[in-house]
Amino acid sequence: MSRFGVQCEDLHSLVQTIDSLDVQINSIYTHFAGGIMDREGNQAQLDRFLDCSEDYVARTIPRHAAASTGCFQQIGTDLDYIRPGGSMYGLCVANDLPSTKMFQDLGFKPAMSLVAQPTFYKLLPAGRRIGYDGLYTTKEPEWIANIACGWSDGYRRKLSLGVGAVKNNRTGTCKTKLCRDVLNY
Repeated sequence: MSRFGVQCEDLHSLVQTIDSLDVQINSIYTHFAGGIMDREGNQAQLDRFLDCSEDYVARTIPRHAAASTGCFQQIGTDLDYIRPGGSMYGLCVANDLPSTKMFQDLGFKPAMSLVAQPTFYKLLPAGRRIGYDGLYTTKEPEWIANIACGWSDGYRRKLSLGVGAVKNNRTGTCKTKLCRDVLNY
């Protein structure tokens, strides 16, 4: 993914530097950049990783690659460790519909739900902008509910705008950018 760590062409130099400092290397790993639908790209990344880390197998330095995506795709699961990550809690590794469907078809379900009560209801007229940046505008008179939950409660901000809620078989959609202590449905 090129965010942290070292590129393959620099691995040998890094290992030499670490060895010269007499620091133990506990493992070498990669983290797949492609999503759950990108098996081909993840396989290519694994092949590059295996090639550049092959010299360290004789040193018995463990290698690992399979986080949640690799576990689903069965890529890298034959190495020394797996890192199932959020999937252990039933969290989908992606936000797109095909990935979510695949995840559900595999039998994964969220380990927990976040439940919060509305603290305020308001009927707004058509044309009213709501929330930070006014990212939602009512198209007709519409009831809006404030839900007592926000990013300070651990709710991820990227779940703003469009994420649904269900109560009594009725769905609602988050209308605004999540703020510190309130969602607007």
